[in-house]
Amino acid sequence: MQEVIRFALLGFGVGALYALASQGLIVIYRGSGVLNFALGAIGMVGAYLEYELTQNHGWAFIPALVLGVLASAVVGALVHLLIMRPLRQVSPIVRVIATLGVMVTIQAIAVLRYQANPRFVPSALPVHVWKITGTIVITSDRVILLGIAALLTLGLWLLYRYTRFGLGTTAVAENQRAAASLGWSPDRIATINWTLGSALAGLSAILIVPIVTLQPQVLTNLVLAATAAALVAGFRSFPIAFVAGLVMGIAQTEADRYITCLLYTSPSPRDRQK
Repeated sequence: MQEVIRFALLGFGVGALYALASQGLIVIYRGSGVLNFALGAIGMVGAYLEYELTQNHGWAFIPALVLGVLASAVVGALVHLLIMRPLRQVSPIVRVIATLGVMVTIQAIAVLRYQANPRFVPSALPVHVWKITGTIVITSDRVILLGIAALLTLGLWLLYRYTRFGLGTTAVAENQRAAASLGWSPDRIATINWTLGSALAGLSAILIVPIVTLQPQVLTNLVLAATAAALVAGFRSFPIAFVAGLVMGIAQTEADRYITCLLYTSPSPRDRQK
């Protein structure tokens, strides 16, 4: 039982970042009605830039983090302005396919530039081991990641529930024509939401690479877990997406533990013959 609890605590970090990425999907969907499958690739841009600055140019983590998040935000805004806005009159499925094209393009550029080999990135967060009881321990970086995700979830919930911008986003999502007649610009609101959602993707990608390694395929697949969490939340509720992401992260670590135990306890073919 203690082993189960220990791996569940390890899942907090991954789950928190799944939740953070899912909230980026929700932000973009609420602002433009587009399910953005390119979000993981857009976040990957920020992760690789932060890696370049810290590992190859000697930058400190915080400035590199800020620049990486800004890079993802700019890429997201450009994707909306140059690709998604001209497609606003087409069917939703065409816009989803367009995001898949963006994902494949960014991933191909990353593979050409960095190859597909995994890069191990040291964590910039404190990794002190906190003993809870017996063999149950948790590292401080997982708690910090959980705190970051919780604070951003609260901030997004307050932003979209109580601010003028949040009310405008909700109005545009419900009826663009009615919102435009009240002075809201659907295009401006969509651009801001794409920028914000992509910035969240960049932040989650930068924070998760010390856990899952820096690799194009891994980061582009991040959107799959994020989509599942956003789907549970109905692409609307930030708190539900937060809880769903945590549950998915815990389930993943528990499944990894179970599979590892099976591999080490299963008899080899030679043992079976004996």
